[in-house]
Amino acid sequence: MASTELPISNSVGQRWYKQQRKLLKQGQIDIVLRNLQALLCQAKATTIDAIRTICDFFVSHQKHMHYKQLAEDRFFIGSGAMKA
Repeated sequence: MASTELPISNSVGQRWYKQQRKLLKQGQIDIVLRNLQALLCQAKATTIDAIRTICDFFVSHQKHMHYKQLAEDRFFIGSGAMKA
């Protein structure tokens, strides 16, 4: 999820992105989904399709996003583990 696609300024977008990533790592996908829905409601016409695509991705893949549990079980998270 590139913060440049967010309908807010870069510094705010970077902070928002980091907060969402932290929430995902803490296993709080439901909060991330709510935040994405809120973002979609305030999106500009030029970014609404990109944000809707991101929302759809998270909704359809949420059952696979148990990052906190995976980390506790010592599984590697992210694409770097696949490249190794």
